[in-house]
Amino acid sequence: MNGILEQICKTVRGEVSPSKIVLFGEKKNGDVLREASLLIVVKSDPKEAERRLYRVLDCDIAFNLLVYKEDDFLVAEKDETSYAFSIMSKGRVLYG
Repeated sequence: MNGILEQICKTVRGEVSPSKIVLFGEKKNGDVLREASLLIVVKSDPKEAERRLYRVLDCDIAFNLLVYKEDDFLVAEKDETSYAFSIMSKGRVLYG
């Protein structure tokens, strides 16, 4: 895993104790990661987790976060028409 992604995952795990982190979008310039999109699944309030993460994550790349509450995610990931299903079928699980 890329060093920047490792640091992001470590920070996310320390801040919101997610059950899952999935990379579902990335842009690179050669081998250098420039942007990442992450799905994060939490047991707590997803809006509060998202606000908290945007405040504490400090890295050299642009990033987007999509935060789901665990109960909602478990339903959505089984629905073939949902964004969560698409992410899980194409994304790469980094944690969980």
